[in-house]
Amino acid sequence: MPRVLIEVSTNERDCGAALRRVTDYRNWAAASETICSVHVQEDGDGSSTSTWEVTFRGGLMRWVERDHLDIDALEQRFELIEGDPHAFAGTWSAQPTEIGCLLRMGAI
Repeated sequence: MPRVLIEVSTNERDCGAALRRVTDYRNWAAASETICSVHVQEDGDGSSTSTWEVTFRGGLMRWVERDHLDIDALEQRFELIEGDPHAFAGTWSAQPTEIGCLLRMGAI
């Protein structure tokens, strides 16, 4: 099964703020031509449900995922509820560094 790993360093010293910003999926469509839409429904206790529509291989891919943000642990977990991918799950995490923080996303 394919794996995805993305790492980015930022000079943002508040790792919680950086993690909130990168996992605020409502802003992703404006930042990418391939993301057509993302709708987020807040479910409470740091949980939300996000519905995605992206351009993929000349067509549209759609899915719904459950997202859970734990700021104390500096982590957001996500997993597929339904949709076009056969499987999709992973985490976003933030780790303090000397100059700010390291944001990391790993998924399968």
